[in-house]
Amino acid sequence: GGEAYFAKLRSVFALFRGREDVVLWWRPHPNTELNFVTKRPALLGEYKKLVADYKRAGFGIYDDTADLHRAIVWTYAYYGDWSSLVIMCLVAGKPIMCLNINEIPDEINPSEESKSIGVFLKNPADMKTIRDCCHYESDMVRLSEFVDFAIGADVDDNGLSMKDRCIEAVQKENTNANGKAGQAIYDFVKKNTLG
Repeated sequence: GGEAYFAKLRSVFALFRGREDVVLWWRPHPNTELNFVTKRPALLGEYKKLVADYKRAGFGIYDDTADLHRAIVWTYAYYGDWSSLVIMCLVAGKPIMCLNINEIPDEINPSEESKSIGVFLKNPADMKTIRDCCHYESDMVRLSEFVDFAIGADVDDNGLSMKDRCIEAVQKENTNANGKAGQAIYDFVKKNTLG
């Protein structure tokens, strides 16, 4: 995305910098810097500056470790590009919002609500399928609405949290999402190789 990518990140940072009730856990894709080196070397310096500024500002966590599971366990929601983390967070019952790189505010003003736009399912009571838990073809909403939704107490009339509904939807659509898939694979391989 080049300049659009940096503008998008700045708009997201502006939203979280202005909030006392949440922390942004920024986990760039492991190949991000490599992609700048190989495909957009003229932008590498700007990317490194953005990372250094984020770390120095101290309003969030910068995570470039190899352990992606820590972020999945400790975070309340996922916001970002579509990636393998989306499915992992979904299975863990996290709300998902896929960013829209094309929606960037004209002017970044931390004192105003961020105009950073992404998409998520606005009515969590309608979550019946995995696709519903995720998303991105529903109503356009502000990132701040999604953050409020993700940290809010969201329990439906049956006492199920959004996390419970997401996990239930995943289990309905995936017959092996019961936590026993690894054992079933092991048993199958053992039976067919050892007799």
